[in-house]
Amino acid sequence: VDAASGELVERLDDVTGIPWRLSCAREAPLAVMGSSGPEAVVIDVAARRVVQRLKHTNTSVYTPVFTPDERQVITADKTGRLRRFDALSGELLAEVPTDELCEALAISADGRWLALGGNTISIVDAATFRPVSRLRDHQATVVALTFDLAGRRLFSGSLDHRVVEWTMPTTRAGQRYTAPSTSELDSAVLTADATVLVAGADDGAITLWNAETNELSGRIDAHVAPVRALRVLHADRLV
Repeated sequence: VDAASGELVERLDDVTGIPWRLSCAREAPLAVMGSSGPEAVVIDVAARRVVQRLKHTNTSVYTPVFTPDERQVITADKTGRLRRFDALSGELLAEVPTDELCEALAISADGRWLALGGNTISIVDAATFRPVSRLRDHQATVVALTFDLAGRRLFSGSLDHRVVEWTMPTTRAGQRYTAPSTSELDSAVLTADATVLVAGADDGAITLWNAETNELSGRIDAHVAPVRALRVLHADRLV
C-alpha cells in the first residue's frame, strides 16, 4: 500500500497460511512476514515480490524479526524453536530448540537480547541463543513484545489485558498498564522517544498510555477485527 495515499499497489497471494506480524527493515527495502503456516517470507518491497521462504517444520511462525544490521532474520515458531537465517540467501545459519511456547518475538535495538513470549517471557542472548532469564508476571499468554530504542526497557502485552514494563538487564517488573476494556491485547509498540505506549486489542481498539506516568492517554476505536500489528511513523505522529 502507498503510505501517502493509501492506494493499493500490489497484492501478494503466494503466502502459506494466514499472514501474521510484519517486520520492516529500516534501511534495506525488505520486509519479513510471519504466518499461521510453517514459514516466514522475506519480501522485496521495491520489487513487490517474495524473495525468500524461511522454513520451519509443520508449525506456525508468527513473529520473525530482522537483526539490527538487517543481514539476518531470526524466527521462533510456535513450539519455541529459534532459527537464524541469512536474509538475502535464505540460508539457515543456526537453530536451537527452547522449551517455551512462542507467540511473540522481539529483539533489542543493539542486537543483544531476544525476548520470546508465551506462557512466560524468556530472555535469550541473541548472538548465541543461550537462555538468560525467565520473566513471570502475567496471568495469561504473552502475545506482544517490544523494546525501547535504548534496549533498557521491555514491554510485554498479554491476554490478561495488561502491558508490563521490564527493566533490562535486571529484568525487574516496573509499571503495569491495564486496558480500559476486557478485550485481550494483541500487539504493542513504543514511540521512538519512549513517551507513549500504544497497544492493539482483540476488539479492534487502540489504547495509548503515557509511558512515563502510567496514565491512560486515549482509546481509538480503529478496527472491527483484532489489531495484530502496530507501527509508529512520521516522528511519532502517526500510528
